[in-house]
Amino acid sequence: MAGPAELLLAIFCVCVLTLASGDGNSPWSDIIRLPSDESLDGDSVGTRWAVLVAGSSGYGNYRHQ
Repeated sequence: MAGPAELLLAIFCVCVLTLASGDGNSPWSDIIRLPSDESLDGDSVGTRWAVLVAGSSGYGNYRHQ
């Protein structure tokens, strides 16, 4: 029999999967979009920029980020 921690984890996973499989009406749908969703954005001209943030515990590990 599963303990309370396993049961809570299972309920959390079900909730996350339910929210992730929504119809696109989530609060994130206005922020995170695919490039193929240009019909939702009226401005199709310009450069799209992205910022990659990574960290490590030292300079010797800079290539493995």
